[in-house]
Amino acid sequence: MAYVHKVLGSDLLTAEQQEELNTLSEASHHRDTMRFTALDAVHLDEYYKLCERLQREYYLEREIEDLPVA
Repeated sequence: MAYVHKVLGSDLLTAEQQEELNTLSEASHHRDTMRFTALDAVHLDEYYKLCERLQREYYLEREIEDLPVA
């Protein structure tokens, strides 16, 4: 079972991005339930960076959509 952190705009993710997010979110769940290893720390850092990147992309897309048509 994948433990997915809800990211703003995650409904707009491609299948590849969703799979990447699901994989990395497992590190977050693992951290809360088991021994936290150095590899988990790397995965968790990647997960948070991915969340931030996806949110930036979401906001950029929203800004483009909100621009008035000339």
